[in-house]
Amino acid sequence: MKKYAVIFSIAWQRALAYRGVSVIFTLFFLINGLLSFAIWVVAFKSSPDRLAGTLPQLLVYFTILIFIHQLIQPYTAGVIANEHIKQGQLSMYLLKPIPYFRFMFLTVLPWRIVQFLLSLPLAIVLMFAFRQHIALDYQAFILGFLLLPLALLLSFIIQLFFAQFAFWFDDATGFLNVAEVLTLLFSGAGIPIFLFPEILKQIGSLLPFQYAMYFPVATLSGLVSITEYWRSFFMLLTWIVGLGLIVNLLWRRGLRRFTGEGI
Repeated sequence: MKKYAVIFSIAWQRALAYRGVSVIFTLFFLINGLLSFAIWVVAFKSSPDRLAGTLPQLLVYFTILIFIHQLIQPYTAGVIANEHIKQGQLSMYLLKPIPYFRFMFLTVLPWRIVQFLLSLPLAIVLMFAFRQHIALDYQAFILGFLLLPLALLLSFIIQLFFAQFAFWFDDATGFLNVAEVLTLLFSGAGIPIFLFPEILKQIGSLLPFQYAMYFPVATLSGLVSITEYWRSFFMLLTWIVGLGLIVNLLWRRGLRRFTGEGI
């Protein structure tokens, strides 16, 4: 356990040393979240009957999304694919006395925590400013926060899955772009799933993205019934186990193609 603590400690110190980068990312997602909500306000004004009753829900949803996004959305696929695999840097990580996936998770986690902590004051200010529209459901709040570690783990596994295409293709940029588009569309980061047409809801329910982002945010927002919570919780666990097995299988096969000098 000591080696895990050392790796986490080093990554934590690095995240604090480069906290300016975290501040920039936090401000970026704050602006992005506010712009998304502003767009929906305009849409609400143009179609008040169709979107009646959803504006307060959107306000709560995007307020919570701004800081939860910082915690559960790692951006490791590009580093793994373009630096570790393609440039051959993976060799030195394979020689470390800790499995590569665990090492990467421990280096990602401090950055997520730091950005989450930096976004908390902004979230508190927004919640205070819009307090007349926000009524906290403490049961939903507890259930939602219990999901966050699992949601982060699933997001990390998704990143690993798309990164490993670099073992088989000279340029994995296209696959990484597909991952970004699918995440933006089906994670609820741009459009909340409850506003989707029924066909897109059904498609999204078959993919892992909404369980890694929309599900915990919607739960914290009080938009998920207890029945839906346990159904989605089961799907979250299923995707963690199922996709985790696929990622490990691809990893073993991909390493057979890795020469130590990049691909």
